Amino acid sequence: MQLPQHGVFVVADGMGGHEAGEVASQLIVEDIANIDYENQSDKVAALRKSILSSNEKIRDISEQQFEGRTIGSTVVALSLSTTHYNILWAGDSRAYLCRDGKLEQLTRDHSQVEEMLSQGLISEEEAENHPLSNAITRAVGAFDELLIDEIIGKTQPGDIFLLCSDGLYNELKFNEIEVLIKQGNIADINKALMHSALIREANDNVTSVLVQIDKID
Repeated sequence: MQLPQHGVFVVADGMGGHEAGEVASQLIVEDIANIDYENQSDKVAALRKSILSSNEKIRDISEQQFEGRTIGSTVVALSLSTTHYNILWAGDSRAYLCRDGKLEQLTRDHSQVEEMLSQGLISEEEAENHPLSNAITRAVGAFDELLIDEIIGKTQPGDIFLLCSDGLYNELKFNEIEVLIKQGNIADINKALMHSALIREANDNVTSVLVQIDKID
């Protein structure tokens, strides 16, 4: 979802079966779209509050419509101000930044594989095709209490942000994303990313949002 007039961009990737995942992810983006941005003194705080509210709603929907089974959605949200960016996330949807031709992964997955990596239990190579690659440790709606991580940074002209679901980065290696993201305008780049993932018969939803900083006022 993109709300460029408010400087807000979101990717939410549902889990818990197709129907349940669609319900969860759609609820998150609708709640964020319905924020009264014009009357918010702190846009990032409003985004956080909205995601936490979505967590409670999805928990209720689970009980009422899905017999209490775990349903939910990852989320990664980018908020842009005049000179800074804020990223909020829960789960394994990611945010990347391409600056001066170099790609950097800004977020760290809330997943069992990422935890094993951080503890030195497995290598980067082992992580790529690990059997627990889809086991996430946080998601909106999965638990009563939701922890939302946040990172803050300064923007620069020419910065390109990529928000995406795991369906994209599971199909494309980091260096492949880096090569594609440096070519053409962001509309063409996004088409190239999606096409490259889909022709490899991606087994998961492929969602991506690209945002470029043209100038700093």
